[in-house]
Amino acid sequence: MTEKKSKGLKGILPEKAEKKAGAGSANAKLILQRGAFSLITSLILLATLIFVNLSVSNLPSEWTQRDISSTGLYQLSDQTLEVLSRIQQETDIYWIVQSGQENSEIRTLLSRYQDQNPLIRVEEVDPVVNPNFTDRYTNEIILDNSLIVAGGNRSRYISYNDIFTSSYNYYTQDGSTVYFDGENKITSAIDYVNEGKLPTLYRVTGHGEAVLSIAFEEALARQNYQLKDLNTLGLEQLPEDADCLMLVGPTADLTEKEGNMISDYLASGGRLLAFTDYEHTDLPVLMGLLEHYGVEVYDGLVLESDPNMCYGNYPMQLLPGIIGHDITLPITRSGYLVLVPMAHAMKVPETFPTGVNVSALLTTSAGAYAREGRITSLQREEGDEAGPFAPGIAAEERLTEGKNRIVWFSTSQIINKEYDAIVNGINTDLVLNSLGWLTENDSSITIRSKQISAAKLAVPSAAVTRIGIVLVGVIPLLYLLIGAVIMLRRRKK
Repeated sequence: MTEKKSKGLKGILPEKAEKKAGAGSANAKLILQRGAFSLITSLILLATLIFVNLSVSNLPSEWTQRDISSTGLYQLSDQTLEVLSRIQQETDIYWIVQSGQENSEIRTLLSRYQDQNPLIRVEEVDPVVNPNFTDRYTNEIILDNSLIVAGGNRSRYISYNDIFTSSYNYYTQDGSTVYFDGENKITSAIDYVNEGKLPTLYRVTGHGEAVLSIAFEEALARQNYQLKDLNTLGLEQLPEDADCLMLVGPTADLTEKEGNMISDYLASGGRLLAFTDYEHTDLPVLMGLLEHYGVEVYDGLVLESDPNMCYGNYPMQLLPGIIGHDITLPITRSGYLVLVPMAHAMKVPETFPTGVNVSALLTTSAGAYAREGRITSLQREEGDEAGPFAPGIAAEERLTEGKNRIVWFSTSQIINKEYDAIVNGINTDLVLNSLGWLTENDSSITIRSKQISAAKLAVPSAAVTRIGIVLVGVIPLLYLLIGAVIMLRRRKK
């Protein structure tokens, strides 16, 4: 019995061991298969993710990076898109920046330009690695995160300090508003290096003219105007390359010879941008150029009686209505204000001379009046010329061949940098738009800077009064009434 049992056990145990061994081998194969499947799946997924990531990285940045800034910091304007659509030669933008110090706003904006036109090439240049690279383009001191735009035989340096700017309010002594002006500067530079002939603007001198601010001259340069001084006193005729003349606040009159020379220039299709001041309106030869178009000129300072149309309780600082015109359309469309200080009186005629069309660009209220001599009272007096007045006009005359154009502002203070800063540069935009219309320069660049910090508003004096009444009177009184009601209710309880 014992032997049989032992034999039986000897036969049974190896069989069970074989079954266990077979099961273990099957499990190992299954685990191996599952592991291989997981590995292959993971590799396919990884490859898919790499492919998707590479594909997305090649998409235009405007698709992959959403601009959610309140001012549309990285949105390219229609003007920029129009300029980029005309580019037919390779244009290089060299980003002068040390490795690791790249500004994110500049990076994003440059990628937008590359997306729009493959001829725009951006290259980072480390000034530490290539210290002499910029010498071929500029002698200026190069700041980190500055740009050089080069194309054809031209180039332009854009300093970092011109890309990020801050406004300064001379009344509040506040310079906290920071602007990103990258698009304006880059688009202007691209247009400059790709443009053929640049408009030539001659500034007439020799009559005690006002000095242009550096800021305004820089604005003209950004518009790609070639600004040249021209003393007309000893000339027989004006230069043939004069696309436009500019007269800024002369204190002395033109000579008869100069007046005839400018009249001949206009009669042959010339263009004129003029600024005159209320203290110097007794200039018969100069004013004769304006009166040729039927515009009526009056002596005296314009004072505004409507508190909604003047700034800071100063009736001589006008916030005029803006009339629809090709010049003013970009301003009216955006709802901006223009500040016109210390203007003399001009009126658009009801009927124009033959072939002439005159448009008011700006207008005062009907309650405005012009005061001559020393101002001792702000009340309208007998003898004051009544409004409305047009402190800015645009005129065009049809000629036998072609046409001439003039734009005239009745104050040179409109381009004063302190007044311009109050309305965040809109005065300069108005004048630049005027030059674009005068020279028929369709590529005139008037792209607004975009605020990074909080915006400031130019508030009419009447609105200031209403806000003061509400803040100082109504709201405190309301709180007192609510407190009294609560106190009475608690006493009753």
